[in-house]
Amino acid sequence: MRRPLLALLFVSACEAGDAASPRGVVVADAAAAAPDAADAAAPRSFWHLERPPDSERAWMVSPRGERTFVLGVDGVLRADGCDGMSEHLRRSSPEREWASLTALGFNSAGAFSEIGDLDAPYSVVLSPVPRGDDRALKDASGAPLVTGRSGVKVGDPWSLGFRADLEAMLLADVRPLRDDPRLQVFYLGHETGMFEQARDLRPWLWSDCPATSTVPKPHCAPHALVKFLHLLYPSVAALNAAWGSSFASIEEVATAKPAPDEGARGRDLQRFVLERLLPEWVNLVLYFVRTASGRHVVAAPRLALGELDPERASLLARFDLVALNLYSAAPTFEEPWLGDALRLLAEKTQLPVIVSETGLRARIDGWTNTAPPLVETQAERGARYASQLAQLAAYPSVVGVHWSAWSDRRDATAQANTGLVQCADPARGFTAGTRWPGLDAPLARANVEVGAALGR
Repeated sequence: MRRPLLALLFVSACEAGDAASPRGVVVADAAAAAPDAADAAAPRSFWHLERPPDSERAWMVSPRGERTFVLGVDGVLRADGCDGMSEHLRRSSPEREWASLTALGFNSAGAFSEIGDLDAPYSVVLSPVPRGDDRALKDASGAPLVTGRSGVKVGDPWSLGFRADLEAMLLADVRPLRDDPRLQVFYLGHETGMFEQARDLRPWLWSDCPATSTVPKPHCAPHALVKFLHLLYPSVAALNAAWGSSFASIEEVATAKPAPDEGARGRDLQRFVLERLLPEWVNLVLYFVRTASGRHVVAAPRLALGELDPERASLLARFDLVALNLYSAAPTFEEPWLGDALRLLAEKTQLPVIVSETGLRARIDGWTNTAPPLVETQAERGARYASQLAQLAAYPSVVGVHWSAWSDRRDATAQANTGLVQCADPARGFTAGTRWPGLDAPLARANVEVGAALGR
């Protein structure tokens, strides 16, 4: 079976050696890797990141060269899960809804938005997941790994099947946006648990090995592990002495599927996770997306910061941007927890940070109120957004903040005041698309004050 072109290019790069570039595998696509002189001399026409010498902070910079602190709203013009919203959007227009947001000082339609041809900056969350269990990480019983708050499966980065899945994703979701100057960020996943949680990946190294896979040229994680162990131990006797095992060969590890322990075996499996498995996944996914996306900003998977794993944070340095999802019902995020986390990320990655989700929800009597953090009134929502936004904007590495949802969630199963506009609830007098009284004024004031404080 003929391999896809991009998979061939990546395999060729990997088989040339085990050393990884600090920014990932070098892109072999000629157009992306070596623009001609005319292209190199052309003005920047996409959103990008800068740390200008005349500024103490990082910035998102527009295609027109404007330094911008991003003030975004996720899910703009999205109707699913909100009773009556589809009918409201048919009566309204995208331009009218966007104008009502820009009047509040927002300047970006964040992830999960459905803006169509609307002239507004936006971002996209990609889903680099395996399309079949035969190319996913598994435990010794054959059950695929499902991880993170989003409950996603994790592809085996050595699997040619997973690489074909990535190519299909980029052809469907990345290539069509390559030349769109409105696009701000590609996020490579949403709360996947691969980097933010201290999730033990060592029991999940036992993916399927196809007949084409060998230890010298692995197409599965077990064979890659055996190759790694050969670098650690000169003989099976040395491995058995360290592990307290009785393998007939190091190759037998791939079929025995040993569980991690507290000794040398557990430490070696963890080294494989941190030094081979996760870097290979990052390099592979970044290779495909950078090849397809051109010059657009590529962010790490959106992280649930409360579960950040310091050991894995350095892997985020291979992206362009770190994305954090932050929530608190308090007037400000806890310190020194927030500052310590941002300093850790700065030390490990040297990258700017975008808060890809934040927000508060007011308690609505009779609703399930399934999405914390909860406050009691719309005015309290606005006031706490203002104080949290000011706190975040004071950190020079933060380039923007996104409110988590444009509309509330309300259907037969769950109801939550996540958004800036209502869903239909006739029993309570709520009308789809109507703004929440008491919320707009503090939001607008907060956005204006942050812009004034930053000089932009």
